[in-house]
Amino acid sequence: TDTGEFVILEGKDSGFAGEGTIESITFDSGSSGTVFLRLAWQALTSGSVLQFQMRTGMTQPQLLAAPYVGPDGTGASFFSASPVALRTPSGQPLVARWFQWRATMAGNGLASPELRDVSVGFR
Repeated sequence: TDTGEFVILEGKDSGFAGEGTIESITFDSGSSGTVFLRLAWQALTSGSVLQFQMRTGMTQPQLLAAPYVGPDGTGASFFSASPVALRTPSGQPLVARWFQWRATMAGNGLASPELRDVSVGFR
């Protein structure tokens, strides 16, 4: 069970774009013992692509130096279905103080993804 949640993006229709990325602000949980549990988002995709990666660190400089990664721990993988249980690639709890996500979006020529909100559960 989550004991906390933060919402980094919340909004409405933001218009049309063919492709792009959105990078969240950095989040400081305040504790090096924080376990990040879940990444969830709401979006309208209409056949377009919306994928996420995340990075963590015990300090802000460590976070900013870390690569964005997907479920296998590499920059070549992406989270594409919401919600996502956050774990290390070896299946261990994801423990860190700092957290940041990045969304990559690509339209299909007729529509682009519309990202409504993103939340991260932690304890």
